[in-house]
Amino acid sequence: MLATFWTGWKHWCIDTTVTEEPMDISRMLPDYFKRSALAHRMTQQLLKNPIICGGIFSGMHYLQTSIGSALYPKLLGTYELELTEVFEELFQLKFPRIIVVGAAEGYYVAGCAMRWQSTPIIAYEADSGGREVIERLLKINGCNLSTISIRGFCNASDLAHDLDGGNGGLVIMDVEGAEDTLLPDSLPEGLDACHLLIELHDCMVPGCGDRLVKRLGHTHVIREIHTRSRTLADIQIPRNYLKRILLKPYLLQWVDEGRPGPMRWIYCTPRLAQKQ
Repeated sequence: MLATFWTGWKHWCIDTTVTEEPMDISRMLPDYFKRSALAHRMTQQLLKNPIICGGIFSGMHYLQTSIGSALYPKLLGTYELELTEVFEELFQLKFPRIIVVGAAEGYYVAGCAMRWQSTPIIAYEADSGGREVIERLLKINGCNLSTISIRGFCNASDLAHDLDGGNGGLVIMDVEGAEDTLLPDSLPEGLDACHLLIELHDCMVPGCGDRLVKRLGHTHVIREIHTRSRTLADIQIPRNYLKRILLKPYLLQWVDEGRPGPMRWIYCTPRLAQKQ
């Protein structure tokens, strides 16, 4: 039995990046420490007091719901972690306005409101239930609601109106393929002065990503960011090493964002800013 235990322990400790399912060594432990029992307690703890425990918005109070995307990656601090470097750059800048199109339950709305506390924010979310959740999320994080406008469906003319004035801003867009119509060949006036972060959905609208890159390439310097698989090293909790090892299959399952396949974002910085 000891030889079997050591074989399983060595396999987990030396190579924590393997994706195949190794032997469940927790079966040899008392019931309290069995993997399934640990996993159940951890999910209960995460949902009892949902706070994002890592990543760019670490410490944000959250809700027990998510709209259009997985909840646990957000609570565990791994949601869209590919964008960490982009947001670290953005956090160094000031914007006259921030526009979030496809705001879902408000992850980026609340996160931006906490980082840029006095900056006006416009949040577009077509789902009425989503708009209600956004307001709840903002309230539990003590955000200044007077600077935030929560709206419904966004079309190209709405976006053009919001950008009127040409003073720049930050636009975050995740609209399931509608980016192809929101940002047509005749780009809205004022967009050339904005920083843009757009999730591309070629899986829903084939070719839309390349079309946007071509359209925006005249006015922006474009950086592509591609999704990647998560590893145990991406996850900050639990900190106890034995628990991390025992819970590895669950943790990797929880941080899976459920994407249909490889995806990408484009981070677009205005060429105007580089000339100044």
